[in-house]
Amino acid sequence: MEFFTNLVSKDPAIYWPLSKTLFKILKGDDPKGFFKIQACSLLAVIINTNVQDSLEEPEWDSLTTESLEAIEYAVRNMDRFQKSKLLEEVVIVLSRLFQMSEKAVLSRDIVKILLSHKQKFSPNVRRRCNIVMNKQQAHIYSAQSQQKKRKSDTDIKTEQISPDKKTKIEEQ
Repeated sequence: MEFFTNLVSKDPAIYWPLSKTLFKILKGDDPKGFFKIQACSLLAVIINTNVQDSLEEPEWDSLTTESLEAIEYAVRNMDRFQKSKLLEEVVIVLSRLFQMSEKAVLSRDIVKILLSHKQKFSPNVRRRCNIVMNKQQAHIYSAQSQQKKRKSDTDIKTEQISPDKKTKIEEQ
């Protein structure tokens, strides 16, 4: 596995189409967690700024969305024997995704799973998990503030309409 990791790390932009196969492995029902752990490891190598720069925005957003879906599926359906190592690899992938994508947001149940296992992680992985949770909160907060801003902008626009025009609009 080390050979493939080194090969992919040399130029990950070439190997980003491999991510589709990695997603299939993560979403698969294979009882052996080893393959899911290896898929997460390779996905962590593929996700970096070179790949983000080489892809166009819709492709990168699609890669981010599919990564999060595959990771969430793998975490929800993991066996109790593979939890610790798989979760460590998941945290590494998530830390890379959250560094480069503003649209990455985890579901609440995945956050609960990560927080419940955080104490079992090594210090390095625990630090990454804290970074992911902080970014998660920042992404949620920015999304909420954007919604409030849009709502207040529409309120301001309706207030700028004269009262006569408001009644005409309401009558229609």
